[in-house]
Amino acid sequence: MARAATDARVDAAPGLWERNALWLLVGHVPLGVLLLRSPSLAALHGLVVVGLGIVALTRRVESLVAVCAYVSSSEVLWRMAQAPLPYEFGKYAITLLCGAGLLRLGKQARIRWLPILYFGTLLPSTLASLINPEISASSVSDNVRFYLSGPLALCMSVWLLSQIRLKERRMREVLLAIALPCAAMAAATGYATATATDLVFSTESNFITSGGFGPNQVSTSLGLGVVACLLITMNRGFTLSVRWMALTLIFALSVAAAMTFSRGGLYGAAGAILVASFYLVRIRRVRLTFILVLTAVSAGGAFFVWPRLNTFTGGSISARFSDIEPTSRGTLVLDDVRMFLADPVLGVGPGQARAHRALIPYGMGHTEFTRMLGEHGIFGAVSVVLLLTMAWRAVSRREATFTRGIRASMLAWSLLSMLHVAMRIAAISFFFGLAFLQEDAPQASSRGG
Repeated sequence: MARAATDARVDAAPGLWERNALWLLVGHVPLGVLLLRSPSLAALHGLVVVGLGIVALTRRVESLVAVCAYVSSSEVLWRMAQAPLPYEFGKYAITLLCGAGLLRLGKQARIRWLPILYFGTLLPSTLASLINPEISASSVSDNVRFYLSGPLALCMSVWLLSQIRLKERRMREVLLAIALPCAAMAAATGYATATATDLVFSTESNFITSGGFGPNQVSTSLGLGVVACLLITMNRGFTLSVRWMALTLIFALSVAAAMTFSRGGLYGAAGAILVASFYLVRIRRVRLTFILVLTAVSAGGAFFVWPRLNTFTGGSISARFSDIEPTSRGTLVLDDVRMFLADPVLGVGPGQARAHRALIPYGMGHTEFTRMLGEHGIFGAVSVVLLLTMAWRAVSRREATFTRGIRASMLAWSLLSMLHVAMRIAAISFFFGLAFLQEDAPQASSRGG
């Protein structure tokens, strides 16, 4: 009993992340610029973070969750910095850390058949590609690493996180771990924009204002940061200074996401916040704060930030976001469906859709759900059903309302991101799995305050 009481006091006390939350948020602003300017430093940053995850496992499996969240949120920053790491390093790291976490659980770890079957249904078309004499072994290997590392990371994330009960303070650590790399990314894109010598705006996605990397991925990651910062402002477990800092970051991250001229990031964030609001407005102690924050952000954005951005971009940003056309993604979706109808059993194989496109030659799919149909056939359709079944089971669990709001918002962000960026970033896989966490806290203490 004495040992249990001691553990309870330790878990209730602010941890290292929380005690230094404000300094961590402030410190990640110059860190983002430093990593962008030094690929070697970015690689070292990635390796150190993964190493800290391994060290965390020597203490408690619960400590691993925040590290994995940080890795997932940092992946696009490492890519922006052109760190000499494997392109899919973030997904490999998540898979490795989650696998190590399952081993750490030992006999307590249970088999989770849904995520295993979800990933398993994607393997038949891979095997068919291997025995196809028209496809080289190196091509199959490259495509498996690129297209299946995301589903594998999702499988491992759900498998591990569904068996972890997280204390309230560790849930706050996870939110902070998401926000920190996003703050660094916003600083990096701001630096790239401020120092650009040939900055030209049009109605297309802008690589310069995206830190020299893919606007779609950068915008998506920044949108995730907006969601995390909003949840931080709602959580009274954080100090008032941290919550004000998070509110400031909501503006900064939103501006950075908008300046990429890629619309998916802000749309995904808005969708996730809409889902979270379904839970947050039902909590009396959170409702007023939530309404005030949304009002402040909306009014500040509409009347102060947006007009200045529009002037700075010569009206291009308004033209971009007022255009509701889905660019080429709708055409790619139609191509995916055509490939599925042509080969409904095994599809064309992972990564082979580019060589079979009729409407946009060699175009890369951006919508995960139809990509799985075109490249994996009926097995891909089953995989989609299993994915949506897992999502439904995650949101239908009854827990504290604020906890459900966090889980539902992360799940919504992940699924919405799959519509326009497929599973190109590790965050989509890991934050889908995050929806399966269970909070180890009384109902009354999980109301955001």
